[in-house]
Amino acid sequence: MLAGLEQRLEGLSPGDEREGEIPAREAFGTEESLPLKEMPRASFPQGTPPEPGLIFEAKGARGEAVNFKVVSATKTAVTVRLLHPLVGRDLEYRVKVLSVDDPNIPRPAGAPPPPPGVVELDLDALEEP
Repeated sequence: MLAGLEQRLEGLSPGDEREGEIPAREAFGTEESLPLKEMPRASFPQGTPPEPGLIFEAKGARGEAVNFKVVSATKTAVTVRLLHPLVGRDLEYRVKVLSVDDPNIPRPAGAPPPPPGVVELDLDALEEP
């Protein structure tokens, strides 16, 4: 979950609703905060010199589009900044809280959250009357 959204949801209870806007710097950050990667110049298409400021699109390991911006280039290497599609953009949100989990209580791996209004009890921890 985005830290900017998590901060805005803190203290809400099941059934509460909230909407608003998260500034870009609190959402996916600014372009300057994104990672750099060095690539061989030979990876770039012939006829299109990788000049600073140009944006290229490539395919990731799973076939997804990956955008990156040239930061600098030498005869053999190009430094690029990997771009998130939402970097630099404010985000609008609208949420309704369905349930709230206590992060201090471990959940089994892959277990879905309880339905709204359901309270989970540890039967082993209950004392008998």
